Amino acid sequence: MDKKEELMENERHLLKELGFGFSRISSDNVNKWLLAIAKKIFNLIPASGEKKAATNSEKRLIQKAWNYVNDVYLTKAVVCFPPQTLAASCLHLAAA
Repeated sequence: MDKKEELMENERHLLKELGFGFSRISSDNVNKWLLAIAKKIFNLIPASGEKKAATNSEKRLIQKAWNYVNDVYLTKAVVCFPPQTLAASCLHLAAA
């Protein structure tokens, strides 16, 4: 086991001792989910295959949600909730 793997194993052990379940820790990126959800909501990838550009208001909304996602990484929410839930919540908060 190299140093990186050993460090990751020790971190997992520490998180487990602190009460975080590993079924909730995801390698998925919240930012990736935010973009996927936004594209679906704003129909930026229609079934026909031709791309639709986001309007300025959609871009501002996505940017605001992106800022909320960055703030989420400063909390323990990333180990308590699935990434798609956090992404949808940030988008909802940005739209409020």
